Amino acid sequence: LAIATAVYVALPVISFVLVKLMRIPMHQKGLYMFMTIFSNTGFMGYPIMKALFGNDAVFYTALFNILFNLEVFTLGVILINYGNDVKMKLNPKNLLSPGVVASIIAIFIYFLEIPIPDVIANSCGMVGDMTTPLAMIIIGATLSKYPIKKILLDRKIYLFTIFIDLIIPMIFSPLVHFLIKDTMIQAMTMIILGMPVANGAVLFAKRYQQNEFLAAKTVFLSTLLSIITIPVVALCFI
Repeated sequence: LAIATAVYVALPVISFVLVKLMRIPMHQKGLYMFMTIFSNTGFMGYPIMKALFGNDAVFYTALFNILFNLEVFTLGVILINYGNDVKMKLNPKNLLSPGVVASIIAIFIYFLEIPIPDVIANSCGMVGDMTTPLAMIIIGATLSKYPIKKILLDRKIYLFTIFIDLIIPMIFSPLVHFLIKDTMIQAMTMIILGMPVANGAVLFAKRYQQNEFLAAKTVFLSTLLSIITIPVVALCFI
């Protein structure tokens, strides 16, 4: 939990430096910062961690997602509007979003070992399982409006993807290996840092009237390239 906190404190600073170095237009800076900070620790994180490290890793990944949820519904809302005329204030009520509340309840259930009836557990599971395909449908519907060339031939997106999928893990690698002695948590942290952009970037862009197409093609390309970049992170930085 401490490592997750450190990561989500450091990433906003890195995102601010990145948009300066890449000379991102002012009206797109907020979205790029959002996409730098919030990687796909949920949809891709859980199955990858379970496949590589077993069920215990799913719990540790959930701790990362608690910090993800806390930051995405507070700082994330402000950042995605950075550089635009929209003035957003940090609203404590955002902390009571369904994602944050559900994460906190899940932690209490886990530690207190509260038995959950199958009817409730299965119902929650079915609702939760809908989120990923619905996000994919929105991304697909957004991309379908544009020529394939506009999606695949954007050089800036490729440079951005290399940075978030490879350079960020490289930046954090010395610190992670110095601070964390448990080899499994070391490896998990590095892989989480190398995850592609979260699907939620498209949903937030749509919700706050930002560049939905930019978010959708970045999610698409960073996820596609992660087939290569995640193994590279595993080989080079673990």
